[in-house]
Amino acid sequence: MSSATGGYLRPVVNSVNDNALADILQAFIVGVTGLPGAYVRPMWQPNPPVIPTNGTDWCAFNIGNIQAIQGYQTMNADDDFNFQQHETFDLSCSFYGTNCQRYASIIRDGLQLSQNRESLWLQNISVSGGVQIVHVPELINDVWHDRCDIVVGMGRVVTREYEILSVLGAAGTIETDVPETSTPWSAGVKAHTKVFSNVFSNVFG
Repeated sequence: MSSATGGYLRPVVNSVNDNALADILQAFIVGVTGLPGAYVRPMWQPNPPVIPTNGTDWCAFNIGNIQAIQGYQTMNADDDFNFQQHETFDLSCSFYGTNCQRYASIIRDGLQLSQNRESLWLQNISVSGGVQIVHVPELINDVWHDRCDIVVGMGRVVTREYEILSVLGAAGTIETDVPETSTPWSAGVKAHTKVFSNVFSNVFG
């Protein structure tokens, strides 16, 4: 579908979401904390992996509280129509294990370093808020597992491309009430220019 065909418009190019966004944030947590990739997992998976033994350091994370801030319509260099949405979201991390507080604080402090944020910037993601560490041990199978939670406020720009066609030019004949032969050519040009301006003024306001 495009603006030429009518009907509903769907994006032809999307920003990353869902599993693709989770992969970016998982790599970020692994890179900053140094935890093994297998021990940094999205929460609430369809087929949850086995929980590591008590005392093992690992992390479960989630993306939530997505809120739109401001949307913009733009035209890029290829005359493609883009819609950009600025949004905020929360990255929630639950760290488990003997060193759960240590890893939560590593994320908190590592976010302050521009080199650590670079991989997020390249994906149009920024850190937009402060963080707080909450100590909340969790009872699993009648055994207490040490746990620290941290929520990181983030922002990003979501870009979607739509098949909306632009008016790049127009062709046609403009008729005037002034005969071409009644005035010199230069006057004729002025007359045509005036009518041309009036036509576009009437059409586009």
